[in-house]
Amino acid sequence: MEKSFEDVVEFHRHLCLDIAMGYRIAKAALREMGAEARNLKDVVAIVENETCAVDAIQEFTGCTLGKRNLILSGTGKPVYILLNTKTGNAIRVYCKYWESFDKDGSFNKRRKHATSPQATPEEQQAFQRELNTKIKEILRSPEEAIFTIKRVT
Repeated sequence: MEKSFEDVVEFHRHLCLDIAMGYRIAKAALREMGAEARNLKDVVAIVENETCAVDAIQEFTGCTLGKRNLILSGTGKPVYILLNTKTGNAIRVYCKYWESFDKDGSFNKRRKHATSPQATPEEQQAFQRELNTKIKEILRSPEEAIFTIKRVT
């Protein structure tokens, strides 16, 4: 049964940019795997960074560390791979969205301030609105605008 975005957020326990991105990536990767993802016992997820997106991949695909079919390679790159271990075919998703996001660091600066004790309720609400807008942008953007998908072996 396919997971919804709400299922992924509930599993992760909070709404953030990376959980939205991970949801989009997992959904696209499974779609691209097609019939090769039917038996999820044959599928391994390889993630190259430690972000909230990994929780989305885990919840959406069912690949977990405990089942040894979720592998963290730790390169730090926003790359996610679904691999069919029987056929050797895989889908590689590179998240290019982060290349241009917050280049000047202003979003992160506003986030840090909004979550600090010095932030007023108005500043916290303004940042939350901005965050919600960015999350909606991730959820609604065309795939080619936020990541690239390649078949690899």
